[in-house]
Amino acid sequence: MSNPVGQTGPVHDVVAGLMGGGPNGTKADPGPITTKVWGEAHNVTGSTGADTYVGTSYADTVRGNGGNDTLTGGNGNDTIQGDGGNDRIFGGTGNDRLLGNAGTDSLEGSAGNDTLTGGAGSDTLVGGAGNDVFVFTAVSDSAPSARDVIRGFDGAGAAAGDKIDLSAIDANPNVAGNQAFTFNSKAIGGIWLTQSGTETIVNANLDSDAAAEFAIRILDDAVAHTKYTAADFIL
Repeated sequence: MSNPVGQTGPVHDVVAGLMGGGPNGTKADPGPITTKVWGEAHNVTGSTGADTYVGTSYADTVRGNGGNDTLTGGNGNDTIQGDGGNDRIFGGTGNDRLLGNAGTDSLEGSAGNDTLTGGAGSDTLVGGAGNDVFVFTAVSDSAPSARDVIRGFDGAGAAAGDKIDLSAIDANPNVAGNQAFTFNSKAIGGIWLTQSGTETIVNANLDSDAAAEFAIRILDDAVAHTKYTAADFIL
């Protein structure tokens, strides 16, 4: 499953939580397990249990599968996804791609220009240092009753800095194709920002009423909601 301490030879594929039938295994072990990968390991696949992974300084690809996993990519430009369960995902340094998928997940990019996609469930997204992108691909990713939380947003109102990507969501389902959102509008297909204490709330209207069908909480402390502009979004 991994190299012993001190060994640095390549380990390219690790299928964790498998047993029997040779090195790749044929029977799934529900875990939980702990895996630390040395050398040049790139691909790690978890079990159906609550797994813990620590990656390498290379570009790792980690998939947790089921269970409440804790996945750490280490250094390198990593791709880490949690799948089912309430997962904790850490990218480490590098330009990482983090995906929570189903469950109530916590994603932290740390240093680097990271891309974070919480997916279904009420997720917490932390970009860390760098110009990060928070991606939402469906209205159900952050419904008003179960809003995702972005902790910290760098560069509000500036050309460079973090961005919220809503481009995969059709802003107006009544029109054929994928319509872009309109910034600072409460009409159908519009997004607008409000203040709630020290939080900024991003609201989106996708039908004919005035209520939001999609909303995101940004925990940005002293940054006023009026500081944000269309440049902070990919609409």
